[in-house]
Amino acid sequence: MWPGTYFGADSKKNKTKGNSTAMTKLSNSIHLKGIRDVNASSPPKVWLNHKLLQLNKSLKVKSYSVTGFNWGQHEKGAMQLSLAICLEIYPTEVALEVCQYFRSEFLLSIQDDSFILTLDLSTFNEAHVCHRGDSFFA
Repeated sequence: MWPGTYFGADSKKNKTKGNSTAMTKLSNSIHLKGIRDVNASSPPKVWLNHKLLQLNKSLKVKSYSVTGFNWGQHEKGAMQLSLAICLEIYPTEVALEVCQYFRSEFLLSIQDDSFILTLDLSTFNEAHVCHRGDSFFA
């Protein structure tokens, strides 16, 4: 199945909203950078592939933590961050289903106030995304 796994509704149309979408290659790795202020004077910031993640975008889909992103043992903030990341790399329906697993596998173990990571998603995608029997994946 690797490396050429794609998502997009059957190659023609995204059936969830009827929008035309090109098939998009499923990412096998992502780059994450996170910074949290020890004094909590500003909310934690996280970049995915050098793009700053926006809290409001993920809150529009589902609210786990209105106070912002976090990682490590900060359950609600880590869940909101996980959803935000998953929304950037998967279709919305898939992101909602896999964000809990993503949080457990990648975010809960981060304990530092800042981090720079490159995550290999191959095994995660194989276990949680590519086995799906719906029309998102070719």
